[in-house]
Amino acid sequence: MKRKNYKKIPITIAAFQLTDSMATNNELTGLPIKGHLGVVNNNVCFTVDTLEGRMRAVSGDWIITGVEGEIYSCKDSIFKKTYEEEK
Repeated sequence: MKRKNYKKIPITIAAFQLTDSMATNNELTGLPIKGHLGVVNNNVCFTVDTLEGRMRAVSGDWIITGVEGEIYSCKDSIFKKTYEEEK
Protein backbone atom coordinates (compact mmCIF):
# COMPACT_ATOMS: atom_id res chain seq x y z
CA MET A 1 0.00 0.00 0.00
CA LYS A 2 1.33 3.43 -0.92
CA ARG A 3 1.12 6.18 1.67
CA LYS A 4 -0.78 9.31 0.63
CA ASN A 5 -0.56 12.86 1.96
CA TYR A 6 -3.59 14.61 3.42
CA LYS A 7 -4.19 18.15 4.60
CA LYS A 8 -6.48 19.25 7.38
CA ILE A 9 -9.86 20.58 6.27
CA PRO A 10 -10.17 24.23 7.29
CA ILE A 11 -12.67 24.47 10.12
CA THR A 12 -13.36 27.03 12.80
CA ILE A 13 -12.92 25.96 16.41
CA ALA A 14 -13.50 27.81 19.68
CA ALA A 15 -10.48 28.07 21.98
CA PHE A 16 -8.97 30.03 24.82
CA GLN A 17 -5.53 30.04 26.38
CA LEU A 18 -5.25 29.06 30.03
CA THR A 19 -3.50 31.67 32.21
CA ASP A 20 -2.38 31.75 35.83
CA SER A 21 -4.86 34.55 36.60
CA MET A 22 -7.86 32.39 35.69
CA ALA A 23 -7.75 30.49 38.99
CA THR A 24 -7.93 33.64 41.10
CA ASN A 25 -10.29 35.63 38.89
CA ASN A 26 -12.88 32.86 38.23
CA GLU A 27 -12.56 33.54 34.50
CA LEU A 28 -13.94 30.14 33.52
CA THR A 29 -17.27 30.75 35.23
CA GLY A 30 -20.08 30.65 32.71
CA LEU A 31 -18.13 28.98 29.90
CA PRO A 32 -19.92 25.99 28.34
CA ILE A 33 -17.21 23.51 29.34
CA LYS A 34 -17.07 20.94 32.10
CA GLY A 35 -13.83 20.50 33.94
CA HIS A 36 -12.02 21.25 37.14
CA LEU A 37 -9.90 24.35 37.61
CA GLY A 38 -7.36 24.36 40.39
CA VAL A 39 -3.78 25.18 41.34
CA VAL A 40 -1.00 22.57 41.38
CA ASN A 41 2.53 23.55 42.44
CA ASN A 42 1.60 27.26 42.24
CA ASN A 43 0.43 26.86 38.61
CA VAL A 44 -3.12 26.95 37.31
CA CYS A 45 -4.29 23.53 36.18
CA PHE A 46 -7.45 22.59 34.29
CA THR A 47 -8.56 18.96 34.15
CA VAL A 48 -11.09 17.93 31.53
CA ASP A 49 -12.53 14.58 30.41
CA THR A 50 -11.97 14.13 26.67
CA LEU A 51 -12.76 11.42 24.13
CA GLU A 52 -9.25 10.07 24.77
CA GLY A 53 -9.58 10.15 28.57
CA ARG A 54 -8.79 12.71 31.26
CA MET A 55 -6.39 15.46 30.17
CA ARG A 56 -4.66 18.11 32.25
CA ALA A 57 -3.83 21.54 30.91
CA VAL A 58 -1.49 24.00 32.57
CA SER A 59 -0.95 27.73 32.13
CA GLY A 60 -0.08 28.48 28.49
CA ASP A 61 -2.02 25.51 27.09
CA TRP A 62 -5.14 26.01 24.99
CA ILE A 63 -8.58 24.57 25.73
CA ILE A 64 -10.32 23.75 22.45
CA THR A 65 -13.93 22.92 21.62
CA GLY A 66 -13.87 20.73 18.51
CA VAL A 67 -16.31 20.29 15.66
CA GLU A 68 -18.39 17.70 17.55
CA GLY A 69 -18.46 19.78 20.75
CA GLU A 70 -15.65 17.74 22.29
CA ILE A 71 -13.24 19.48 24.66
CA TYR A 72 -9.50 18.89 24.70
CA SER A 73 -6.27 20.66 25.57
CA CYS A 74 -3.40 21.55 23.26
CA LYS A 75 0.14 22.72 23.99
CA ASP A 76 0.83 26.29 22.84
CA SER A 77 3.60 25.28 20.41
CA ILE A 78 1.30 22.82 18.59
CA PHE A 79 -1.65 25.22 18.66
CA LYS A 80 0.44 27.92 16.94
CA LYS A 81 1.48 25.48 14.19
CA THR A 82 -2.07 24.22 13.65
CA TYR A 83 -4.40 27.21 14.07
CA GLU A 84 -4.57 30.88 13.21
CA GLU A 85 -7.05 33.43 14.47
CA GLU A 86 -10.02 33.90 12.17
CA LYS A 87 -10.23 37.44 10.84
